[in-house]
Order: sequence, then structure tokens, then C-alpha cells
Amino acid sequence: MNIKTFSTQHKLKIKLDECWDRIIPGKMGQIYEFSDTELGLLYLGTNAAACSRRRTACESAGMSINQSGDAEFAASFDPQNPVQVALAIKIAAIKRKRTLSPAHRAKLAVYSVSNLPL
Repeated sequence: MNIKTFSTQHKLKIKLDECWDRIIPGKMGQIYEFSDTELGLLYLGTNAAACSRRRTACESAGMSINQSGDAEFAASFDPQNPVQVALAIKIAAIKRKRTLSPAHRAKLAVYSVSNLPL
């Protein structure tokens, strides 16, 4: 699964990084394409103890740790595994896109049309 399909399924925003690669940025890290079948999680923290707890959680969920530092690590995960996906989104602190309900969308459409200057 590629990152575009993954982001659409989980309502996440894609951005381009400095190397023009597609990533899903978060407050504490990012998700990126690792291989044809796996996605990668890059965690960039500031606290070694918190990083160790998150790394242990990733290992217990079945993710493979590719690189490990004092307060940062990189892991690869299966985008079809819902436990690993939820953990990766939570660890990287990624916010999902908001979607409007049809009723709210209709209310906004009426409001925007009624407030047009004549």
C-alpha cells in the first residue's frame, strides 16, 4: 500500500518534505513510505525515557525497529494491521482531517449564500 492510499483511508494529510518525498507529518514524528509493503514511522522526541516507552510499545505491537537513538527511533509497520496503524498515528501525534456532516455542510452553504453582498 502506498502512502496516498493510506492517507485517504485514515483521513490524514500528506505533505512534501525537503527531498520531495511524500510524508504524513505529526507533532512528534512522521509516517513515510518504507517499502512496497510497509510504511515507516519516525519518532523525534526530546526525552529518552519517553522514547524508550514508545519504542517498547512499537516492538510489542509487532513493528520492527530499524534505527534507534537516545530520544528518537525509526520503525516499519504493516499498513493493513489496525493495531500498528493506530499506534503509529498516536506516537507521531498526527491529527486527522475533519469531515463535515451533510447537515452541517448544507447549513454552511445556506449561510454563505445568504450573506453575499448585493
